[in-house]
Amino acid sequence: MKQNIDKNYYLVEDQLQEHDYLMQYIEKSGFTCVKNFLLAKELIYSSNLSELPVDLIISDIQMPVMSGIELAKHIRDINVDIPILLISHGFSRATYEEIKSIPNTYYSSKDPSLLPIAAEAAFNKKFVGDKEANFQNWIERNDYYQLNKLDELPAEQKLSDFEVNIIKLLGEDYSLIEIANILKTSKSNVSHTITRMTRRLKLNSNKKLVMYGVMYGHI
Repeated sequence: MKQNIDKNYYLVEDQLQEHDYLMQYIEKSGFTCVKNFLLAKELIYSSNLSELPVDLIISDIQMPVMSGIELAKHIRDINVDIPILLISHGFSRATYEEIKSIPNTYYSSKDPSLLPIAAEAAFNKKFVGDKEANFQNWIERNDYYQLNKLDELPAEQKLSDFEVNIIKLLGEDYSLIEIANILKTSKSNVSHTITRMTRRLKLNSNKKLVMYGVMYGHI
């Protein structure tokens, strides 16, 4: 049975520091957060998905173990039709097209200019598409940011494909030996590359390296 709340949702977000920020803007559209989850698997294992007491699921896309897209596909595979809004800082055309192919699943920036609009649209089972001004601005901002990242960043902040892949895999919670196996290199090479990156970028932990990857659209 649904709780007696007009519009309520679950939030799935692995970055604790973003929970309050996201909830602040989502609730501008009259939504109430029933529960926070740090991982998609946590939602799956802690709930009877066929009887969720919510009108909307809002989930980060990039998360360890199971991504938001994988979560959405799993929920659709078991014939649960609650709207799902997948959110990310950066825009990806490939992600946009993949999400459009998943029934009753939608895409939004975490930006406060778009998130409340997208939450309301998803609740009403509508996709905020390319022609909506705030969505278009998200694409344009992201494209400009990516251009600046490639053309204007100081040399020490530019990352090779190998370095970007390491950051992505760290963000997915793979161990150093697993990363080495995936990238077909040695564990010591992965470790040395991470050390060089953290020193070059003036970061003091692998966690901050992953956060850097999120901020600059690598994850």
